[in-house]
Amino acid sequence: MSYLPAKQLVDQLMAHYWQAVHVVARTVHRPSFERHYEKFWESLALGIEPRTSFQAVVFAALLSSVISMSSEKILSEFGVDKQGLVDNFREAAEAALSRANLLGTTKLETLQAFVMYLVRLRMVYDRSCLSMAVEKQSLSIPQFCSSKC
Repeated sequence: MSYLPAKQLVDQLMAHYWQAVHVVARTVHRPSFERHYEKFWESLALGIEPRTSFQAVVFAALLSSVISMSSEKILSEFGVDKQGLVDNFREAAEAALSRANLLGTTKLETLQAFVMYLVRLRMVYDRSCLSMAVEKQSLSIPQFCSSKC
């Protein structure tokens, strides 16, 4: 969990997520997310790694939150560069999605994280990069289906 900052910072970013992102792109059920979020921090406090699928959702939400903030707000509130936070949470989301076995999963939580990740990256990177990422992922779906069906 090397990508995860202090809980106070994460709580601030999650508050911004609910105010700025969730209202326009509802990807998760808020009461369910909040229950899992509390368990997430309880697990960390006990030295237990939280479910990888929920880690992916948390990091995708943090990425969404940071992307939706202005560089000035991030600098004034957190004292860091916006691009550094975007890169941190993008890498964290990608690593968590990989650990959650994105291409072989049947967990809705992992797919929610992937949708959150893709929607926000579209706002940062050239659409051609996004198209290549989606194409790469979708080319693997027939392989997954043929091995499971």
